[in-house]
Order: sequence, then structure tokens, then C-alpha cells
Amino acid sequence: MQILFLDFDGVLHPKGAGRAAEHFSRRPMLEELLLEAACADWRVVITSTWREAYSLAKLRQFFCAPLHTRIIDRTPVLEDLDADHLRYRQIRAWLSKQPQVKRWCALDDDREGFPETQGSRVVFTDPDQGLSAANVAALRALIRASAS
Repeated sequence: MQILFLDFDGVLHPKGAGRAAEHFSRRPMLEELLLEAACADWRVVITSTWREAYSLAKLRQFFCAPLHTRIIDRTPVLEDLDADHLRYRQIRAWLSKQPQVKRWCALDDDREGFPETQGSRVVFTDPDQGLSAANVAALRALIRASAS
């Protein structure tokens, strides 16, 4: 199994997007990538703080119907919020219970959430802009590289 760990704020829309109309404005670019044949085996695990407010079923509804079954889980909420590299620790906690996962990468805007040693697995977005065409190209390259 191959997993994309996905953040929302600063990725699928600019950070601080207050109006509902702004939410998920960058989502179509990601959906288009995930629907490509080269990404068909990839599953999505939500790392966004939205996972604390919404059920997995509701999180799926934010995406196009063909992706609903590919959004498989949420990372756990960890208690020690002040520890370094929180997002990475959440991912590691999830992965520790999923030995069948062979490859993973992440799409996030929080560089402090990951140790530098994991930078090659993460495509970082500009939080003020959200997902860009350049980010999509970088994620596509990362997914293709991990398949070889």
C-alpha cells in the first residue's frame, strides 16, 4: 500500500481562508493528480486538524466521489502538542500500526512539522497560496520516483 498524508489548511486552500467559498479552492488540482493512472494505487490519510472536528465519512465528502474509497483514515491526535515535528510523529504513529504500507509521502505547508531527514518525502506548499502547479508537479515526480 502507498499512502499520501494530506493536510488541508495552507494546502487545499490558503491558510486563513475564512469564507466557505474559499475552502478547498486548490482541491481540483490534487484530485486531478490522484485520478491519474500512475496514482491509482495511492490511498489518502488525512493529517489536517480538520480530522479532529469531522468524521472520516464527512472528510471524504469534501472530495470528488471517485476518491471517497481511497481516503482511508486519519492520523491519531497526539497529546504532546509542544514536541518537535508533531505532524511527522502523527504519521509515524499511524504507520506503526500499518506494516503493509511500503511507500508514503506527504503534502503539507508546515516545515516545522517534519525533521529535515524526511524532507525528501514531503512536498511543502506556500501556506499563503496553497497548492500550486509546481507543487503538483513535484508531488507527481515524488509518486513516480517512489514507484520505481
